[in-house]
Amino acid sequence: MTKHLSALLTLSLCLLTLSAQRTPSQPRQEVGGVMEVVFIDSLVVPRADLLSHLPLTPEAGRFCYARSVTGRAVAVPDSALAFVTGLGDRAYFAAADSLSHPRLCVAYREGGAWGQPEPLPGLDALPFTAIAAPFLDAEGQTLYFAAATDTLCADFDLYVTRYDRDTRAFVAPERLPQPFLSASRDEVFAIDEQTAVGYFVTNRRQPADTVCIYYFVPEASFALYEEGSLSDAALLSRAALRRLADTQPPGFDAAALMQQRAAVLQRTPEAARPTFVINDATVYHALSDFRSPQARRIAAQWLSEQQACREAECQLAALRQQYASAPDVPTATAIREAEQRLRAMRQTLRALAKNMRAAELKSL
Repeated sequence: MTKHLSALLTLSLCLLTLSAQRTPSQPRQEVGGVMEVVFIDSLVVPRADLLSHLPLTPEAGRFCYARSVTGRAVAVPDSALAFVTGLGDRAYFAAADSLSHPRLCVAYREGGAWGQPEPLPGLDALPFTAIAAPFLDAEGQTLYFAAATDTLCADFDLYVTRYDRDTRAFVAPERLPQPFLSASRDEVFAIDEQTAVGYFVTNRRQPADTVCIYYFVPEASFALYEEGSLSDAALLSRAALRRLADTQPPGFDAAALMQQRAAVLQRTPEAARPTFVINDATVYHALSDFRSPQARRIAAQWLSEQQACREAECQLAALRQQYASAPDVPTATAIREAEQRLRAMRQTLRALAKNMRAAELKSL
């Protein structure tokens, strides 16, 4: 994985000059090149439910709300995400400094409690108006994060940096190129080596308060598409992620890869001990953590429904792959019906989660 990450950093550096030449009126899709990335599938979810749809294996770490790490003493938005390493000893997040400037920070877990956040070395003077969703790779060397440069913080771009052992600091971050770059809010980039799947979250072409999670293959080459290898229309389509099947090589089995991911997650302790977010400061990882018997029963029902939802997602991925290879009316109808079932299941999951929290809060 390290060689691929290094290649990504090199590509970003090569594209930096081109990016700097963009005027505010230029669409970002016209800047630089397009990386050749294989995308597996996508999932549209409410922004409020994003955290529950970013499961990682224990080795990769986990996302959580920053409030569960910082409490109320540190200035972080209620919806801000933090990343906790696989060892559980460090948490990365963005927090405001004394001048209200956003800074990437790390907090260390000591004696069962999180210490005060410390600015990451080398990243203490970044020209951003907002920073969000940092992710550190399994080797602890490469850091991804989202950041905005406009005062409204409407659009986020994804950046990558790495830790330099010689200087004991992170190098200057570089913006990721297309298709991870758009004129929309591109806000999460993460890789789980155990499942061999990467996560990319954006709100491009989505209604308000909704995001799309794209799953991609991190082992794929991070090279740019060669000049002339695709028509301009095909290149722009890949940059905008208009048709995921176009990014997949012949014989690529997207459904099998998603099923493999689900199986790995199900085998891991993290999947067996899921995250139940009760409020900003209270997170459970087992049914036995609940004080309310009613909340515990709802949580068990939520777990069962969540597993059914995962299986339905795999079935839908298989249908989409089948349709991409051989489009026909019966398969298209089956896809629409599967999507309707999934929407209903997700509504049920949200209702169960809401009722679970309400019941447990009465016991706290």
